[in-house]
Amino acid sequence: MDDALWIKPLVKIGLVLVCFVLCFAWYWFKFMGVSRKMIKAIEEGDVAALRILVQRHRGMLVEDDFEALTTYLTLAVSVNQLECLKVLLELGDAAHLQERTLEEDDDSLLQLCVEHGSPEMLRTMLAAGMKASAEPESPWMHCCIHGSVEHARVLKEFGGDVMTPEQLDGLDGETPLHAVVYGWYYNPAESVAMLRYLLHEYGADPNVMSVAGNTPLDLACDETHVGYENNDELRRLLTEAGGKRGRNLRVPVPAYSGRVFVKGELPDVATIAAALPAGLTVTAHAEPWNPQALRESLKDSPIKDSVIEQILSHTSYVQVAVQGNEGDDPVAVAERAMTALLLFETMPGVVGVQFQSFIGSAFKGEPGELMPFNLIGVALGRMDDGAYLLATQGMTDYGLPEVEISVPENLVKKQNITPFAPLGDVLLQLMRGTTAMEPGHSATLLGRFYTTIGWQELHTSGATGFFCEMSADPTPAHLLQP
Repeated sequence: MDDALWIKPLVKIGLVLVCFVLCFAWYWFKFMGVSRKMIKAIEEGDVAALRILVQRHRGMLVEDDFEALTTYLTLAVSVNQLECLKVLLELGDAAHLQERTLEEDDDSLLQLCVEHGSPEMLRTMLAAGMKASAEPESPWMHCCIHGSVEHARVLKEFGGDVMTPEQLDGLDGETPLHAVVYGWYYNPAESVAMLRYLLHEYGADPNVMSVAGNTPLDLACDETHVGYENNDELRRLLTEAGGKRGRNLRVPVPAYSGRVFVKGELPDVATIAAALPAGLTVTAHAEPWNPQALRESLKDSPIKDSVIEQILSHTSYVQVAVQGNEGDDPVAVAERAMTALLLFETMPGVVGVQFQSFIGSAFKGEPGELMPFNLIGVALGRMDDGAYLLATQGMTDYGLPEVEISVPENLVKKQNITPFAPLGDVLLQLMRGTTAMEPGHSATLLGRFYTTIGWQELHTSGATGFFCEMSADPTPAHLLQP
């Protein structure tokens, strides 16, 4: 009796579920059938068939605030079917459809058009009410990366060459010309046209700098990032347009000085360096160098106390000053001074040396060999996880950004790597001008260790610059491919 009471309700529930499933299946197959026909019409550019389908199934396309329509808008742009797009745009306000496509499909219609559609399609969407400012990333920058000159002209016509604060966020000061350099490897012919357009028609400044201080020419001279090869033509065009390296703009007329400290009387310096490079002056001082300035320089120095006492004991010094010309490379000018300082370091009684922010017991390397640690000071620290920190002091003297590197403790201890080695690797690339690091870039240091690069206030020095976080892992293989 009790079982019989339960059977009827269960049967009814079962019938309801079956009906629900059948209705859902019917709706699903109907929707899928319509969808297949819509897709076929758009891909084949069959405007007449598409118009009939739109009229017949208008309700389905506009329900749920155009949820279904967004997919077909994206498809029409992707396959460059302008007339089909026009039919679909008749169903609603273009600006709202642009917004809904972003929400539903995460597709930026204007960017998609730059990459796959015609300039006329782009003009149609903008004339209908879509706006470049509504997209999360700038279609204007997208044009520059892909070398799409005609699309860029259309965007400028509708004011789409102005980027919103949201679109600028995350670019770290990079501009359309920087974007052209990034896209050069993939679209060299198109990028030439875009470069000429920006420089000669649009009036872009060839010496605009990113937050990190890189001009477009700096990026074009990069030899360390995959995909930056074969940039000779790019460098030539930028140089002809007045493009310069960022370091030359920040230090237009470089001038530097250094000293060799001696305990005792100075020998005849003229016999030690009879012939000097151009722009150098040598002055022998028979008294100590400014004691207060020297103590201040040594105050936060990582060198040993015994070395500090040795330097403070000096009684005389030789000063070498170098004056460059406008446009000279700052590092090259500094290296001219180092050729003389290295000679004077061989004098008897030398107890210490100094050049710009560097001070120590001796210089490193040989004349003619670029040694970054002769040109800068280094501050030392540790991270909470035990990683070693080394931060430069004085890179800005050469128009370059300050750098701090974090080296994992286990890398130092297990693989017997001095933390100065990876920092030196970075500094050599920066000083030679063969790399143009930007926030978000990565590097392979010492030939194998993956390193990420950010732009922030540095832990050790408090300056703003590159923070390089080194890992004990090799660089992922996909990052070594363009």
